[in-house]
Amino acid sequence: MKKQIVILTILFILTNINTAFSLESYDYYINPIYQHLINQNQIRIERPIRSGLRSVTCNSYEEFKEAVKTRYNQRITQFKIQLKYDFVFSDVKNIVAQVHDEIMGEDDYLRFTFTSRKTTMNGYDSNVEVIFTMKYLTTAEQEQQVNDRVAEILNEIISQDMTYEEIEKAIHDWVVKNVQYDTSGQEHSAYAALFLGKTVCQGYALLMYKMLTEAGIETKIIDGTADDGSHAWNMVNICGNWFHVDATWNDPIPDQPDRVLYTYYNLNDSQIEGDHTWERSLFPLATTEYFEGEICANTFTIVGQIITDLPGYETGVKGAAIDLYGPDMSTTSDSDGNFTLAQVPEIEVDYLLKISAPNFRSYTQALSSVPARLDLGIIKLEIGVMAGTFSQEELDLAIMQAVEQKNYVISQKIAELDALVTENDSLSQTYLSLLADYSQLDTAHSEMTSLYSSLNQTYKALSNDYTQLNAQYSDIIDDYNVLSSENDDLNNWVTIFDIHNDRQIGIHEAINALKCATQMPQ
Repeated sequence: MKKQIVILTILFILTNINTAFSLESYDYYINPIYQHLINQNQIRIERPIRSGLRSVTCNSYEEFKEAVKTRYNQRITQFKIQLKYDFVFSDVKNIVAQVHDEIMGEDDYLRFTFTSRKTTMNGYDSNVEVIFTMKYLTTAEQEQQVNDRVAEILNEIISQDMTYEEIEKAIHDWVVKNVQYDTSGQEHSAYAALFLGKTVCQGYALLMYKMLTEAGIETKIIDGTADDGSHAWNMVNICGNWFHVDATWNDPIPDQPDRVLYTYYNLNDSQIEGDHTWERSLFPLATTEYFEGEICANTFTIVGQIITDLPGYETGVKGAAIDLYGPDMSTTSDSDGNFTLAQVPEIEVDYLLKISAPNFRSYTQALSSVPARLDLGIIKLEIGVMAGTFSQEELDLAIMQAVEQKNYVISQKIAELDALVTENDSLSQTYLSLLADYSQLDTAHSEMTSLYSSLNQTYKALSNDYTQLNAQYSDIIDDYNVLSSENDDLNNWVTIFDIHNDRQIGIHEAINALKCATQMPQ
């Protein structure tokens, strides 16, 4: 019985040890961009934690970061994540802050659309429940409306033959013409810019960022100062050159429909630093002076078989694309930017060559009378692009070089595959080891379950025995009480009998005495 009590006590302690040392902590963070809109006291007292929040479990830092990022992008205002990996509770606040900073550092749009974060942390080392309470400028539904409207606008103002330089100008002009500055200072989002028609500098910068990004132009949002006040504007990468664009300051106040200024359009650092300041170490340098039409010239030069003079292009850029428009002509490419012409018809026709690369919108040139035997021209977008007429010797050399290149690529892929096979073997061994450990643990778990079941059966049997013995004891007590009562009655009868007997003895003695008296001689 004592052994059973000890086992049950141990099970109870093991069940409750996790909650016995639970810790709690809080963190409050306000986006510095919007610190004038909200204070920490507001964060502390508002938005109580909702009951029934669903939790997701993360077993690593990477899983935690991905889970938080997903919920940020979905604009979820309150969510719960269970962290279960190797850390100490005192580090959780820093872990949450690091995850938050990394996510915001990777996405300027997201960084400018959240206002505050409150986190509640409960648990202990290696097991903590983190509850996020977030505030954003917009809801998920509003952001979807922004995405849909931006797609509509870009479809209206952009055509396929436009360069990145032309696209940037079209987007800038649309924003300046269709948005006015919110002098009340209440609206800060791209949603407000699109659907209310007004916003402050953050909204201008956010809308520019969204439209430029969707159009394939790399851009950033700067949170700096201008005229001694906080201010936001954009940087854009056009054909490999960074420029500053301040759509807010290019929009006159009061708003004048269809009037667009270019005072703060595509400026370099030295041109804008007179009235704009920013943390330069956080942003790329802008050193090129902008001249419209020269940054991304829509021409190139063919010298012999080499296309040269590609403005804004640097060697080593990958991810380029070459399209040839003409009867039955196509291209293929590999990850290093090599291109092969194929399916050239047996007649001389005119083709249009279009070259595109990251930040390198399009270069087009008509190539007249392309030879019919140009069926294996190797094109590499580096110093120049091979084009034009190939002799049979050049064609054979191109074929040999192509084969050698492909063989090299194949050998590299085989080496990578061998490495993956080796890694897979190692992972398989680890998996088998873990599977064996799991099997042992499963066996131990089954044994413990069986032991617990046996102990539980014993406990139930003892409980039944105890109940029966207790009932028998009650019956004995009842019998004892009856016997005790009957014994009292018997004792009473004995007493009566003794009294009666004493009387009988007295009577006999009296009779004997009387007899003796009557028998005395006369």
